[in-house]
Amino acid sequence: MTTKQINSQFGVFSVDLRGDFYGASWWEKIENGSYEPDTMNFLRSFVDHDTDFVDVGAANGAMSLISALLGAKVLAYEAVPGIYEVAKKNIEINNLENVIDLRNVAISNRDGVMTLSSRSNPKILSSITFSGLQDADTEIQVKSLENAIERFHAPGRNLVVKIDIEGAEWKLLNDQCTLESFKKHKAVVLLAIHPGFHRPFKVLPLGATKISKTLWHLHNAVECFQIFKVIHSDARILRTNFDVVRSAKRVVALMFGGCHEFILDFR
Repeated sequence: MTTKQINSQFGVFSVDLRGDFYGASWWEKIENGSYEPDTMNFLRSFVDHDTDFVDVGAANGAMSLISALLGAKVLAYEAVPGIYEVAKKNIEINNLENVIDLRNVAISNRDGVMTLSSRSNPKILSSITFSGLQDADTEIQVKSLENAIERFHAPGRNLVVKIDIEGAEWKLLNDQCTLESFKKHKAVVLLAIHPGFHRPFKVLPLGATKISKTLWHLHNAVECFQIFKVIHSDARILRTNFDVVRSAKRVVALMFGGCHEFILDFR
């Protein structure tokens, strides 16, 4: 069986399982509502026919498909060619090419070009993203999120942005132009944070690893605090269960407690 029909809470759609490393069991969780219920509730609460949805890190296209079913116009980005092809097939078999604009592009704070390899800039694309896949040494385009939003988002419509890019989010969150764009367009951002992925931890000899790892965690905490202190002045920060997070210190505490998804409400 290469295709599977998903009878989700958002509607019925089909997926192509060929090359999809998530597998049929993952889609069954989408179907029965057990996959990240807070994320699903976020989409239900913020995405509708008046929404422009930007999916940064589209993976197999699930969030883009659901947003399209909810009525949104979708712009989706997936950097890894093999994963992009999976999402592309899923969009095509549901005849949603006119609703979902999927691009094989990496997103950062400015335009450029990069090569998928162990030497790739982890601040733009973590090696974990394509580890074990057949896409190494492929050249891909890098596009500015700010410019993408300016070209895509229509006045008078709501802007919702999902960012799940395995560590590359820190470069975006550090970029004043990106934050100003969110603020200007009153964006609601569903953000997955991956502390330290953009600054891979290194194992050191002679027992120095423990000290090095402690310093690495400390660096991650300081960076998180500094970034969210700035964001807190312009946006409400919430957990995905909609509990308000009232300080940058609380974000750090939650992050080290295992909470890695937040909502940034710039409205």
